[in-house]
Amino acid sequence: MVVHGNRGKCAQPCRLPYELIKKEYESENTETLDKGYLLSPRDLCSLDLLPTLVDLGVTCFKIEGRLKNPEYVSTVTRIYRKYIDLAQSDKPYIIEEADRKDLLQVFNRGGFSTGYLAPEPNSNLIYKNKSNNMGIPLGTVSNFNSNKGYITLKLQDELSIGDTVSLEKETGTYTISELMINKHNTPSAKKGDIVKIGRIKGKISVNDRIFKMSSKRLNTITNDYLNNENIKIKINCKITIHHNTPVAMRIFTDDIDTVNSSSNSVLSSNANSSPLYKNLDFTITSDLIPVNAINSPITKERIIDQINKLGGTPFEFANIDVDLDDNLYIPSISQLNQLRRDCVSKLEEILLDRIHRKCDINYQDYNNNIIKNNINKSISILLNILKTDFEYSKLKNVDRIYIPLKYFYMPQFAPKILEITNIADTYIYMPSIMKDSVIKQVCKSLDKILTTYSIKGFVISNISQIHLLQDYTNDYELISNYTMNVYNNYTIQELENLHISCITLSPELDKSTLSSITSKAKTEAIVYGNTPVMTTNYCLLSKSNNCLQKCNYNCSNQNQEYYLKDRLNMNFRIIPDSFSKTTTIFNSKKTSIYSNDLNVDCIRLDFIDEDIKDICEIVKIFKNGEFLEGTEYTNGNFNRIV
Repeated sequence: MVVHGNRGKCAQPCRLPYELIKKEYESENTETLDKGYLLSPRDLCSLDLLPTLVDLGVTCFKIEGRLKNPEYVSTVTRIYRKYIDLAQSDKPYIIEEADRKDLLQVFNRGGFSTGYLAPEPNSNLIYKNKSNNMGIPLGTVSNFNSNKGYITLKLQDELSIGDTVSLEKETGTYTISELMINKHNTPSAKKGDIVKIGRIKGKISVNDRIFKMSSKRLNTITNDYLNNENIKIKINCKITIHHNTPVAMRIFTDDIDTVNSSSNSVLSSNANSSPLYKNLDFTITSDLIPVNAINSPITKERIIDQINKLGGTPFEFANIDVDLDDNLYIPSISQLNQLRRDCVSKLEEILLDRIHRKCDINYQDYNNNIIKNNINKSISILLNILKTDFEYSKLKNVDRIYIPLKYFYMPQFAPKILEITNIADTYIYMPSIMKDSVIKQVCKSLDKILTTYSIKGFVISNISQIHLLQDYTNDYELISNYTMNVYNNYTIQELENLHISCITLSPELDKSTLSSITSKAKTEAIVYGNTPVMTTNYCLLSKSNNCLQKCNYNCSNQNQEYYLKDRLNMNFRIIPDSFSKTTTIFNSKKTSIYSNDLNVDCIRLDFIDEDIKDICEIVKIFKNGEFLEGTEYTNGNFNRIV
């Protein structure tokens, strides 16, 4: 399970099947606690929460629809437009069940969930039985004639010719082409009808469940949208055609009536109101020179007709002004068409340049010849798990030790933290996700923690923690964690400006990109450990997005370990955390990278289940400029271009 979600290349490991395994510490005994699509969330539906979201001041709603069909896009946008408008009105906010059903019909994974939007624990976040579209339950097979391909069932929902269905033991879908009630063909049937569906073959048995996967009715609505939706940006045009002079076309947007000509569109919006389209003005001159007409001079109407052919472009002309001398002939209409196309291309180029994000950082500030010490790099270690019976005083050759925040709130670990602070500079390792309850707890007790222990600084895991710790930056160092996704010099300079003393580079970087980091700032690379591949607010043990008051598992029990086993029998260590209310899933293989060639100041080693003897030996190996190899190790993305 190696994903690059931060680069838009997620391999969708959450949609794969897993087993949840419990293992006793230092024992081979295991127990399967759960199995199925344990990471696969139901689709998010926020219809019931729209009034609250509107009241909170949300001004933009994103609809997630990667690789979805037009029916999905049109149905979701139509229904959400309807209820956003309703939430902003004075009318009672009542959701029609037909609209809920339409949303389920176009796509759902075991129904819908409110995700993390609602404050109460969400035990319906994950649907483990199936990871793809479920459709709508249509009924169960009461009789199947395998010779003729007839299925009989009592409908739990309406069905029509042209709808598609699937059966639970089949992977494909069938389009309904024959539908009968009492041996009579019918174009449609309603809920409660006993029907016979014809011409279906496959692995089908009595009592198999049938699902309606698509609706011809919704497809028809979609086609209406495709045919009617046409929002255009208005532009003005002036074309000049004079004797012995190249034809010129001016495009501009001044003085345009900003009422959108497609006001009857479902997404009725004032397209020209955006500053993006203001003060556009340019002229393109062609090589086309008109000549004197012999028989039929060109007319303004003919020119307007040609210039108006904007086709599938996002533009339309509000006004076309033709400055035409008398008795002229255009020898090549195709050149006139080309002038129009050139103007459209120039217009698109200007608009793209206006929205292009420009970096104000002067890259020349960087010295590309900065070569950092290739030997004797300082060593940081992260102790993902502390053990009360470990003798941390045996650690050697370590410059910095990172301890997760939660352990500072567990009294039983106080002696071990004091022991660690006497060995090396100690940093509080902040969680990547911090809920309000955790933030309040930290604000209330952080001063006491810093008074009790000798702390050098903090490893911050997101940008908001800079604000959270702003009162401590004068006395404590801030190290940015790998979760800040640092992979170029620009980001490093921005973090330097925010008083970050050392930057941990992203583990997604390959060797070439790592070598291109030439900042004067201190940098750190993770060269050993199980890389976190996912951090989620969902607990696989409690099956909720929050800790429950009554839970059968003690996630802080040091004698129990938890894993996700995938379809290739690879085990991914998981660490539930009741303090931050998160679960972290780690890669099944340990990253191990040769660090001598890395142009960084520090190397970091991450530990989970290694004992003190193993930790000391691994630190020694990397201190000597060596690294670990074998089937249980991976170099991650080091030799792979992402």
